[in-house]
Amino acid sequence: MLGSIAFEENKIDCALDSWRELSIKYPNSEQAKMVKDRINELSEIVGESAKESIKNAVALSYLRHGDFWSKRKDDIFKIDSSWIPKVETAMKWYDKVISEFPKSNASRVAYQDKMRTLLGWEDPGKYGDKYGIEK
Repeated sequence: MLGSIAFEENKIDCALDSWRELSIKYPNSEQAKMVKDRINELSEIVGESAKESIKNAVALSYLRHGDFWSKRKDDIFKIDSSWIPKVETAMKWYDKVISEFPKSNASRVAYQDKMRTLLGWEDPGKYGDKYGIEK
């Protein structure tokens, strides 16, 4: 739980430390098994605050990956991601949540965000790109 709280507060290092400690002290627990195989993946996550309180950190990370590709460009990217298809990439992450965490709060949020992404959006400005159905 401490790892999840730290993760939601964007304290990734603290969250990873908590999860590593969990996997060492309680290696047979359900939570340790879930996090153990994904510590490397989670360590690459750059978070933003969660829309809702989702207790499963892995599901939350997948949602954030999907959000990265479907949100308006209000952040400056450090890499050139212009060639990566935004809608398709967001769908991949939302589908990952839905398939790995069915019937969960995370899955419900993924369905909602997937639908919003499919409906599409338009970047602001005279020459803003359109995505999804808006395109």
